[in-house]
Amino acid sequence: EETPPSSLLHLTKNEGQPWLAIYHLTTSPICRESYGLDEFRKSQLMRLRKYLNEALLDQLPVMGEVARYLDELSILGVPPSGQGSHRPSSSASSSGLLLQRVDVVREEILRGRDSGWNRANEFCEEVARRQWEDVFCKVTDSRDNELKRIAEEVYGGGGGFK
Repeated sequence: EETPPSSLLHLTKNEGQPWLAIYHLTTSPICRESYGLDEFRKSQLMRLRKYLNEALLDQLPVMGEVARYLDELSILGVPPSGQGSHRPSSSASSSGLLLQRVDVVREEILRGRDSGWNRANEFCEEVARRQWEDVFCKVTDSRDNELKRIAEEVYGGGGGFK
């Protein structure tokens, strides 16, 4: 379908959603705190500056705040790549532990396979049983602090999630 030249600069809903996500990432205090800013992430955010033109700002006026944030960020010093500051409860800081845990389970499964399928199946059943007893049966949505934190970041505030 041919697009008329007069509507080439009109922002569609699909184009607007990523811009609004960037707006929340850069202006929400909760998101700013959770997003560990280092030199690499700063450079990736700074690449957006050239796309914040007058046509975009006319259609999404809130992006003016993002432009101001990027201007401030350009003069801000940040840690080198890989050394960004994270909240202790952020998924960015705790993901290393999760990755290590998956590695240990994978190695044990592979080690069990070397000696035959029966041992591997027994091992997998034991892992599933222990995860059910240690993790899944003890946590409900009302007591899951990580789920509450995610809900607060996504929906803001956290009202009704007590």
